[in-house]
Amino acid sequence: MVELLIFLALLGWGVVSLFEFLSTLEAFPTLVAAAVSVPVLALLSYGRLLRIYQLEFLKTARKFLPPERFYWPTRAARLQREMIIFLLITLAAWPAAIIFPAALSLQIGAVTGWVCGVVAILSLALATSRLWLFLEGSQRFDRLTPWAIGSVRRFMFWISDNYDFLGEEPEVSKKRTKESIY
Repeated sequence: MVELLIFLALLGWGVVSLFEFLSTLEAFPTLVAAAVSVPVLALLSYGRLLRIYQLEFLKTARKFLPPERFYWPTRAARLQREMIIFLLITLAAWPAAIIFPAALSLQIGAVTGWVCGVVAILSLALATSRLWLFLEGSQRFDRLTPWAIGSVRRFMFWISDNYDFLGEEPEVSKKRTKESIY
């Protein structure tokens, strides 16, 4: 019990130290705005993507229909491409938003900071929503995709022989029974 308390205290100290460091940056307001707005924007984008890709069944517990299963590979590939594009934009926009912090002036550096901050927040939200939809859809159609999740599931199955990790039922050997004669 004491070890757990020490671990939680060290974890809390690390989080507080990180927040203190981030608060010294000039781009701290942009980071706070991102922490608040990215989850909201990602949730809105996720709902819109469900309608666009016609994957509303992911919100329910029903099984997918054959057309949905046939369309998923092309939709998954498109989601991956869009996700990579938005991640590249995010990786370019966040350093620029930190280098040129947004300020309440019309100087070129401040305006650049505002634009880079908005682009960074929007691209991160869009990449997050696409990643969320891709992971949820992949898990619904095949429990062993994508590779990272599938390898963890295979490892957990390997160490426990529990078929729940693979998402399938074990094959039960059928006993031969005599047919009854009516």
